[in-house]
Amino acid sequence: MTFLSNISAVLFLVALILLILCIISFFKKNGKAMIYGRPGVICLLISLLGVATSNTKTDHPVFEFFANLCLILFCFFLILAILSIIKKTGMAKKQFLITGGLFIAFAVLVSIASPNTEKTTTNDKKVASEKVDKQDTEKEEELEKKEADEKARKLEEEQQTKKEKEEQKQQVEAQAQKQQEEQQRQAEAQAQKKQEEEKRQAEAQAQKQQEEQQRQAAEQAQKQQEEQQRQAVERASQKKSSVASSATSNYGGSNGQPFQNNPSDDKETNTSCQGQVKGNANSKKYHVPGGQYYDSTKDNIVWFCSEADAKAAGYVKSKR
Repeated sequence: MTFLSNISAVLFLVALILLILCIISFFKKNGKAMIYGRPGVICLLISLLGVATSNTKTDHPVFEFFANLCLILFCFFLILAILSIIKKTGMAKKQFLITGGLFIAFAVLVSIASPNTEKTTTNDKKVASEKVDKQDTEKEEELEKKEADEKARKLEEEQQTKKEKEEQKQQVEAQAQKQQEEQQRQAEAQAQKKQEEEKRQAEAQAQKQQEEQQRQAAEQAQKQQEEQQRQAVERASQKKSSVASSATSNYGGSNGQPFQNNPSDDKETNTSCQGQVKGNANSKKYHVPGGQYYDSTKDNIVWFCSEADAKAAGYVKSKR
């Protein structure tokens, strides 16, 4: 019914707009009055039909609908008949006949759809009696509901009291347990902190000892390395001094000692022993007679009477 009422309201607004346009066109005499008038009247009649149908309560809604439809069509054709008389179109008689038929149909349908008065009175009494019985029943139900609500309220209060006592007991137990757990946690935390502190001190002491040992070992190794380097430098210096002094003192060669070659001397004048070995002071290699580089080695020559003398002086034999 709400949907039908909304549709009727929309159609009524549309009909109102079309009728306004029809009136304006009628005064302007532009020939559009009928164009706006016919759909406006149709929309108006349909909206009235919808309103009548949605607001009427009956036991026969179908007959009521057609009765309203006949009434609206009756009004429509009555208007057309009057307009036909005014304009003298010759359709007035036919339209009046249709109007009369619609009026008769409307009367019949209304008589069918309208409820009987006696039946209505009986129904009203029955409805009133049912209403009184319903009120009595509602009062009894309300009393029963109040009693049930009172019992439920008392039961709920008892349960609430019991629940509060249990909650208080649980809170006390929870508080005691919480205090115990807090004390245990603090004790464990204190013990763990003490253990970690002892462990940290032990690790720090061990690390300190290890660093001290490493430092001492590094100092000892550095001292040994410096001592070895110093001794090596001294040995190298002594060896260099020995070789230089030997080469200087034995210039010309004698007693199997090496001597430095004088570039102005030839081989024969520097040869003081049989099978003389030629050494190079730069490469620290010696060459025996018949070797590949024996004759080609002419600079920085140191002569030895034997390979043993050359090896003793720190020279190595050339591979060629």
